[in-house]
Amino acid sequence: PLPRGLHPDLKNNLNSGDVCAFIGAGLSAGARLPGWYDLIAELAATIGYELPPVKWATGDILIDAAQAYVNRQGLFSLVSHLKDRLDTTSVQPSAAHRALADLPISLVFTANFDDLLERAFRDAGRRVEVVVRDDSIPFMRRGPGVVNIVKLYGDLSQPDTIVLARQQYESYFLQRPQMVKLLETELARSDTLYLGWSGSDPYFKLVFGELLSRFGQMMRPSYAVMFD
Repeated sequence: PLPRGLHPDLKNNLNSGDVCAFIGAGLSAGARLPGWYDLIAELAATIGYELPPVKWATGDILIDAAQAYVNRQGLFSLVSHLKDRLDTTSVQPSAAHRALADLPISLVFTANFDDLLERAFRDAGRRVEVVVRDDSIPFMRRGPGVVNIVKLYGDLSQPDTIVLARQQYESYFLQRPQMVKLLETELARSDTLYLGWSGSDPYFKLVFGELLSRFGQMMRPSYAVMFD
């Protein structure tokens, strides 16, 4: 059964399979992993790069800070930091992860690098297909009991897929064009449920802005659960 109090249109579309989810770092913060700002603030502090307070820190500012770290310390050091800080060996999926895994959703996009989503869905008895590169898309599945998790910005288990610094973002559209097309198509044809997502990613805004200019008021509705 779906949770009480859910928006009726969202509830109906969940039941008909017309909803995809978009998951941000806020969901993993519930499992005590650091969020986007905290991760980059730690990197910036090690090189003396000054960041504004979190309420003034735009996505562009954070991406540039991560690039400054890569310029000084190298990409290996960046990925090593992420592996250490986002290690889930002794971390369990949060109640929000588990609640999401109980919903009738078969497609999830995420900006997160960790594996908590996959674990939550497997714990719920779902078969999980993870998409990290364009060549993973043909292996996506349909049908009951299956969920496809599209890790837009990479996976910690595949360090060369991580996207966090400016240079990586700028090459993203060239390196993973089919993943971008998949995101565009699903945002256009599905209702979207945003969880733990601040919406501050400037590159996501480019994609979403293009869809808005193309479809205007015909865009499918989106729903967000947000704090602050």
